[in-house]
Amino acid sequence: MLSKTVIAYIQSLKDKKFRQKYQTFVVEGAKIAMELLKSDWEIENLYCTNAFQLQHQTLMNKKGISADIIESWELKKISNAVTTTEVLAVVKMQSVELPAIANQWTLVLDGIQDPGNMGTILRTADWFGIRQVIASDDCVDIFNPKVVQSSMGSFLRVAINYTSLITFLPNQTVPIYGALLKGKNLEQVEFQQQGILIMGNEGNGIRSEIANFIQNPITIPNYGNSESLNVAVATGIICNAIASQNA
Repeated sequence: MLSKTVIAYIQSLKDKKFRQKYQTFVVEGAKIAMELLKSDWEIENLYCTNAFQLQHQTLMNKKGISADIIESWELKKISNAVTTTEVLAVVKMQSVELPAIANQWTLVLDGIQDPGNMGTILRTADWFGIRQVIASDDCVDIFNPKVVQSSMGSFLRVAINYTSLITFLPNQTVPIYGALLKGKNLEQVEFQQQGILIMGNEGNGIRSEIANFIQNPITIPNYGNSESLNVAVATGIICNAIASQNA
């Protein structure tokens, strides 16, 4: 049975300040847990039902970890999920250095606030083979439980680094593209084999001081009556165009 101290610790990880204090975060659900067990991320503790352990004992053995077997009602006490989960892991954060930008595509996020959008953007980047994301310091924390869940495990494969974009962008020598309302029609844009794609805040778009660094403004053409696109959807459309041209 879980102690009150353990329950309080796991529940505290819902809050960013405690995630930063302990340098740990929570992963829930069988699918993401299975990917986690196959990854090089370090698991501090794994809590699961007896059924999950029996089904995935081989993966646990390969990872070299043992699980604390608890009942479903105990998992519910420490879970952030809406539906009942079979497994919850407390995972240690990995430090990420600013990556090399040349010879690949990098996604830069300016002020993304919604956890669902952030998770979906990471999942989209993973789908289209973008392996690194640079996020402004005020973007939502990628270890927020809702981001982790909506990324469906993509946070394990896409390197994310938080930094000041004002400091980062002036030093880049690859082409910089950005999604702006007044830009070149996406269907007419020629993407190079390497570059940076900047996507902006859900309500306000890319800040003017960041937009100044964009050399190639692009716009997704509108064929209907909607005033705007969700930023995660827009990211997917543009990443598809980049991937199609570089295939």
